[in-house]
Amino acid sequence: MKQINKILLILFVILFVSSLSAQDVKSFTVNGLKVIFKQNTSNDIISSNLYYRGGVTNLTENKAGLEALSLVVSTKSSINYPKDRLNAALESMNSVINTNSNFDFSRISLLCVKQNFAKSWEIFSDIVVKPSFTEEDLVLEREKLINNVKQVDDNPDAYLRKLVNNEFYVDHPYSIEVNGTVNTRSSFTAGDLKEYHSELMNTSRLLLVVVGNTTKSELESMVKNSFGSLQTGNYTASVPPGIENSEPSIKIVKRELPTTYIQGTYSAPARGTKEGYTMLIANSILRDRVWEEVRTKR
Repeated sequence: MKQINKILLILFVILFVSSLSAQDVKSFTVNGLKVIFKQNTSNDIISSNLYYRGGVTNLTENKAGLEALSLVVSTKSSINYPKDRLNAALESMNSVINTNSNFDFSRISLLCVKQNFAKSWEIFSDIVVKPSFTEEDLVLEREKLINNVKQVDDNPDAYLRKLVNNEFYVDHPYSIEVNGTVNTRSSFTAGDLKEYHSELMNTSRLLLVVVGNTTKSELESMVKNSFGSLQTGNYTASVPPGIENSEPSIKIVKRELPTTYIQGTYSAPARGTKEGYTMLIANSILRDRVWEEVRTKR
């Protein structure tokens, strides 16, 4: 099963990359929910990603990790698909449902084949709209994520990122831990997750992106059936302020490791601007040259 899921994920990456240069991307709106759709008939894979706008700007320090935890727990069971039924159905179809959260947004994703799209979508939409948030699921997933948070200090790469974030994003929304802290995660209840989920469920803060072998009319009908009765809301995403570090700084942490880990962080132009795209290209060139000098030559 794990091997099949890996194959599906690899195929999805190929599908996604090949679709980037296509010009026939369509967009439409259903009940305030913006949908971006790219048809690809070269294979039978369909990828659906539902994005929740805002990321950590939706949270306060005492709610750090609440969004990430609520989405993870929501994928474990729903009103019409208790855990055992849900797992059996997904496994029988080789369909995969995952979640991911970062500074700017969170998402729930579905990866399946065309033959199982309708049934997989039914499960996917039930998870999104009607998660169970059982105490059993909460306790299990909360403990997993708390252990992951605790293990950050034992992973040099993860620990480095944590140090950089703490030093660079002082008094900034990005200083809020996406995955929360041990204290915040331990405090969340099933009631907290249900309350937060109700805040997420308005179409003004959602974005759906679908790539794969289906049609616009079929997708539009499925979206309407699944999300047509949601509240539209009036959510407006707040743009995080720029970083204004008045002076350069350096932080050195001594640890008994065979390798030295170094990261430099600096302010850059906003993404979506001409200067931002230029910076992305410049960074990729710099990355490749550093890799060649440090890893290849030395």
